[in-house]
Amino acid sequence: MPKKEKTVFEKTVDGGKWITIGIVVQRVINLVTFVTLARILAPETYGIMIAATLMVGVISTLFEPGFGTVFLQEKENVTKYLNAAWTFEIVKGLILGLLMCAISPFIAKFFQIEGYELVICFGGLLLFLQGAANIGQFFIFKEIQLKKIFIRDLVQQLSYLVVALTWVAFNPTVWALVAGNVASYASGTIMSYVIHPYRPKLDFRLRKLGKLFKKTKWVIGTNTLNYISNIIDTTFLGHLLGPANMGVYSKARDISIIPSSYLNQLTMKAGFPAMAKIQDELGKVRDGFFKMIDVTLLISIPFLAVLIFEADRIVPLFLGEKWVDMVIPLKLLAIAMTIKGVTNIANPIFYGLGEFSMRFKTVLVQVLVMAVSLLYAVPKYGLKGAGYAVIGSFVIVFIYTFMKLIPLIKINILKTIPGVIITGGSGVLTVLLAWPFEEFLHAVHGIAYLAGLTLLGGIYMILVFGIGYLTKAGPYATIVQTLKVLKR
Repeated sequence: MPKKEKTVFEKTVDGGKWITIGIVVQRVINLVTFVTLARILAPETYGIMIAATLMVGVISTLFEPGFGTVFLQEKENVTKYLNAAWTFEIVKGLILGLLMCAISPFIAKFFQIEGYELVICFGGLLLFLQGAANIGQFFIFKEIQLKKIFIRDLVQQLSYLVVALTWVAFNPTVWALVAGNVASYASGTIMSYVIHPYRPKLDFRLRKLGKLFKKTKWVIGTNTLNYISNIIDTTFLGHLLGPANMGVYSKARDISIIPSSYLNQLTMKAGFPAMAKIQDELGKVRDGFFKMIDVTLLISIPFLAVLIFEADRIVPLFLGEKWVDMVIPLKLLAIAMTIKGVTNIANPIFYGLGEFSMRFKTVLVQVLVMAVSLLYAVPKYGLKGAGYAVIGSFVIVFIYTFMKLIPLIKINILKTIPGVIITGGSGVLTVLLAWPFEEFLHAVHGIAYLAGLTLLGGIYMILVFGIGYLTKAGPYATIVQTLKVLKR
């Protein structure tokens, strides 16, 4: 008897499982790597590397054609485009790598890191390695077979860890970070050919890609604006306040974005292909929206509470006193990234339904509002000003995005209220229960302290699921349905 094909929801849950496992493993590896390196390398060293990788992202995003997004959303067979698209990426990576090396003196001057032009040149190598990856990977995402992506990403993270930590033991300079990044990109490119059998060939008949560019113009614009919105605050700080402040702020951003980054990967890697498959069935799209709301609130609220109430303790305890300037921006960015995490729920829906222009407009609003806010706030308030500016811009984008999303899929937004009350109320109750034990929690260190935070997280989950079981509302139903699929 032939094996029954999985439903879209079952594939999405399975994909989400591997994304979750992957992100947990990667975060552990990243945490070990960062905590170890942060005790050896100064914030200025991170600022230098961040400047180089920022430019890698800027250049690659500005010239990213968006083929993968269109391939995922497209209903017809796109195999005929793959060789030409891969050739385009190879040539583009080579040209952009050389370009980055050529403009390295100007980049170094802008970020106040003169003398580190060669570090920036190595960023050009990363651009080439990125373009050389196997374009056949898109088949994995289209079929939501994300276990293979987990394996690829795991190899990348381990490569960075081993190379960076080995290098820093002998040469504790920015070159440890450079070597780690080169190892990560190179291993990722190699693994892209290991995880999928498609073998692209050079095909210089690039005119056939013209049809794709008609669809990708909105994707190109969105990717460019989205990347600008992700780096504009760090760039402002690096230019106005120097590499040390940029290093502090960037790492605060990296920590605060953990839940929204995970949720965005979950919704885009698993949710976007799923939405594309059910794009003609709005009822299922709405059901997917409410499920994503449940999961987002469940994960975001406890993380927000920990950073708001415990950042003063966590930063010096795990990173050392030289990182204490991170505390205030970390708290502000935790608020901003929680808002962003909820807003990002709209992304797979816009893309899955082919509404590329709508996503472009929301990101455009975000960039414009953030640019104006940063111009005013950073010179006046420094690191705190950047945090205030990011919160304000994300609030405006949240309102604008949902004004567009609600009529698109005909959402009754009142249906989200039970989930908000249950998760938010459970968070408040957990904080109130912990309040009498605050002095005890702050008196312990290391593993005992982490165990205390974990216990509070367990109490929060018990409250969410207990109230959900009694009311049959909130994340309870979504998680139960998901667990049933995982048990099969």
